[in-house]
Amino acid sequence: MTEQRYQDAAFLIPVLMIALAINHLPILL
Repeated sequence: MTEQRYQDAAFLIPVLMIALAINHLPILL
C-alpha cells in the first residue's frame, strides 16, 4: 500500500510541477 502511494507521488508530483510551469509561462514571458 505504501509502495503504491510512493509510485503515485513519484508520477503525480512531476506532472503537477510541469502543469504549474506551463500555467506560469505566460506570466514569466
